[in-house]
Amino acid sequence: DSKLGLQGTVKVVDSPISITSQVVSRGATNGKVDIGWLYGSYQISDNTVVQLGRKRLSMFYYSDIQDVGFALPWVHLPPQQYGWEAVNYNGINVLHKNRFGDWSATINVLAGSENVTDSGYWKIYNGQQSKASVKWNGIFGGDISLVKDWFEARFAYIQSDTSRTNTSGTWNSATQSFVAATDAFQLGNVTQQKIYSAAFNVDTNDWMIRSEVLFIDRPGA
Repeated sequence: DSKLGLQGTVKVVDSPISITSQVVSRGATNGKVDIGWLYGSYQISDNTVVQLGRKRLSMFYYSDIQDVGFALPWVHLPPQQYGWEAVNYNGINVLHKNRFGDWSATINVLAGSENVTDSGYWKIYNGQQSKASVKWNGIFGGDISLVKDWFEARFAYIQSDTSRTNTSGTWNSATQSFVAATDAFQLGNVTQQKIYSAAFNVDTNDWMIRSEVLFIDRPGA
């Protein structure tokens, strides 16, 4: 769980333009440096900003801050929920913040793509020495957060075309060796996936409740 990260924003003086970057070195990847964020922002108005570049996919409640341990209520995030084959995307998003009566709302719409050449997620299933490439094309979706006093609700939807190619094959535990991939999805066939998530949180002076649910519809996988 060891991580060393640096995050920063550079703003152009007297301009609505800024550039944000976040780099992280992880013990789990032997210190390899990963660029999680690198995007430019253009402030259209006080409430709306357009961002272009590399960002986190907003699938989950803690997606934006999942590398910042100080901001989490646990030692680390639940890996069954947050561990996934693609967590970033390259593209564009529009972020809008506003108030509706007693409710504060944050609305985000995004589009882009992602290509992972050596997916750490699939090493869990196919062995540490395996190699699988993952492509998410035509990513489109968004999220909305609603906050009132001590209650917060968040909903997200993301869809994309997705494919996975196991270049090293799959791990056979009986023979302790790799065998050629056989199912269509592992051979690079494209299917469309739809991801739905919702989070409901309570934070009072005495109680804090966190809940999050994820549903993924991926035919053939």
